[in-house]
Amino acid sequence: MGIFLSALVCALHLYSLASDSLILRRITKPFIIPSLFYAMGASSPILIAVAFFYTVGDVFMLFAEKSIFLTAGALCFACGHLLYGSYFLSMGFSPIGMALALLCHVVFITLMVRSGRAGVKEVIYLLLLGMMTVPVFASFRPEPKALAASVGAALFIVSDSMIVLGQTGVRSCSDMAVMTTYIAANFFLLLGI
Repeated sequence: MGIFLSALVCALHLYSLASDSLILRRITKPFIIPSLFYAMGASSPILIAVAFFYTVGDVFMLFAEKSIFLTAGALCFACGHLLYGSYFLSMGFSPIGMALALLCHVVFITLMVRSGRAGVKEVIYLLLLGMMTVPVFASFRPEPKALAASVGAALFIVSDSMIVLGQTGVRSCSDMAVMTTYIAANFFLLLGI
């Protein structure tokens, strides 16, 4: 039942983007994360806190045309990223994997800055995104759950990079692309727990 409900909420939200239905978008978006986390059985207190911050961030992002809501949404997502990162760190990690993941993230941010694609706010947010993605990549083991979590972290980087590129005016990305990768990122991260 939970999987069906979550799939329905996500499908309706993506339909709202395709049909440009603002009312349906505002109804479905706040239920994406709670339905995914419920469907995937995420019940630990830290994962419930992640779901809370991501959901509140989603609500703020519904009004992101005003910078105060964009900033509040980004702060909520940053809190969620930090909590997700601590969850994955608690699962253990390889020091070599951590070093490689950090190096890749630093190179990514450096390329964004050097190409003029990220200002100070964007760099801070990308660093906070790294607080979630780096532990996921560093905890990689050759098993299906770890692979799923790594795919989720990679999709989160893609999703949030599209938002950063859109906010800086470098490249406009469709809401459909952002939300599809965001939903898939959370699904795969939850598969990895």
